[in-house]
Amino acid sequence: MSKIFVIAGNIQQYNYYIKAKGFDKLYVYVSSPDTLRGHQDVHGVFIGTWRERKDIVDILDTLIIRTSSTDVIKDMYREIGKPPLLNKPVLKKKQPTYTRHDLIQALIEEASELMHKEIDDAILRDILPS
Repeated sequence: MSKIFVIAGNIQQYNYYIKAKGFDKLYVYVSSPDTLRGHQDVHGVFIGTWRERKDIVDILDTLIIRTSSTDVIKDMYREIGKPPLLNKPVLKKKQPTYTRHDLIQALIEEASELMHKEIDDAILRDILPS
């Protein structure tokens, strides 16, 4: 069952909305921008006094980052008289973290390869006449 995110002015408006709509869908009250984190391409509704929320810009910023179709969200920015987030932040690929053991292992392997190459070169010099 897909989630319907409800951005309402307050919890009472949310409760009234889901009672009127029925319980055939999974509704989620967006109490803060954190409610939206971890979700992609969220679907939902704006109801009641949502424009008056103190955190509405943060909610819209979170939505625009997590939604592929941003036209509706840009309309919501216009409704509250704020400019939309112009450039979606690019999530940087997390750099791998290495333990001290990993680094030591990498150094040992690199040193081993260099030593093998030097040994091979020395053997070839001894075998082949100059």
